[in-house]
Amino acid sequence: MFGTYRTFLALMVVALHLGGLSMGGYAVFGFYVLSGYLMTLIMQNNYGYSALGFYKYALNRFLRIYPIYWVSIVFSAIWFGILVSDLPVVSTRLFSYRRIFLIWLEMYFFTCLP
Repeated sequence: MFGTYRTFLALMVVALHLGGLSMGGYAVFGFYVLSGYLMTLIMQNNYGYSALGFYKYALNRFLRIYPIYWVSIVFSAIWFGILVSDLPVVSTRLFSYRRIFLIWLEMYFFTCLP
């Protein structure tokens, strides 16, 4: 039930960004309130509020989010590299976007690897 309501609220936010809905601010607020409630419920029922519970919760969240984060960065880097390398450079703006991306990739992505 809560998942359906959160999906509805997320779609309202998308509609706000597309310019067709004026109540998107309420949807963002509702989404955050509902998410906070669900996270508190999960924390209380599954982990508890001890130091060990916080550690287990943090580890679980890290293992759920961090690997997908790196997969999306690698996929985006490959996709951007293929997309930009196949296009003819018709403007300096496109070249500068690619250069900025490559600088970001060098500064952030390669320095964060263990």
